[in-house]
Amino acid sequence: MRIDRRREGSGYKVLTALLLMMAMGSVTLSAGCGRAEKHFKAGEHLAAAGQYDAAILEYRKAIRQDPRHTRAHNALGIIYGERGLLDAAIAEFRHAVLSDTTYAMAHYNLGNALKAKHQFQEALFNYQRALRLDPDLAMAYYSMGNLFFEIGDRPQAMESYRRALQLQPDYVVCYQAMGDLLIVEEMIEEALEAHRTAVRLRPDHPQTLAGLATAFMVTGSPDSAVLYYTQALTMDPGLVFARMNLGGLLIGRGDAVGAIEQWERVLDIQPTGALADSIRLNIERARTQLER
Repeated sequence: MRIDRRREGSGYKVLTALLLMMAMGSVTLSAGCGRAEKHFKAGEHLAAAGQYDAAILEYRKAIRQDPRHTRAHNALGIIYGERGLLDAAIAEFRHAVLSDTTYAMAHYNLGNALKAKHQFQEALFNYQRALRLDPDLAMAYYSMGNLFFEIGDRPQAMESYRRALQLQPDYVVCYQAMGDLLIVEEMIEEALEAHRTAVRLRPDHPQTLAGLATAFMVTGSPDSAVLYYTQALTMDPGLVFARMNLGGLLIGRGDAVGAIEQWERVLDIQPTGALADSIRLNIERARTQLER
């Protein structure tokens, strides 16, 4: 069973906090860009309200007024990245870093987008550039750790996670990523402790509970895994991977009825696609088991 690494902060997932951070830092505004700034601020308000299409229009107006408006390019890149439009996101982030080479967040965001395209060398360069500009940028170390983990450089991944946690000791997703890496390294107790730390920091967060459940599942503690998946799903019934894995654990216990119930709820949430087809096969097998 594989570890699901699609949690917040992995892959190309820009943290919501970046929408607030993109206005930070020293940015030199070109002459006559008062109107550009007005459009940019309007875009920020719209983005904060979830009106992303309208926000895009305002950011574009800002760029028409001031083609070197770094934060507008960065903001557009964030929205495009969240929508999976990685080429468009990369183009905007490139504009941002060319407009202001000292803007650490634009380098960081460009690194994330490039990593999602598997352009690892250039992604690493941009993470390192972001850290030269802002040595306290814990998320850059975290993302760099994910990159090293993905390409199989485990020592560098571990060092990057440790650097991130030194800067931000309450970095929940970093503890989870470190826990996943420790599982791969077969350091089971240390892995579970990393996931437990994430739960202690965010006991109200279903993703941390599900992460600990997955760690128990892949390290051979199914009863604990069932317990924590159940708790996570009580908080967030829509956690697809948690329901899918819980169904697998229940079928392993001989509880075909319980497994079918979990998998049918997965289909309610995600009725089409390859995952749904796989779940339907699991349900058919479980029903065959009941008929024996």
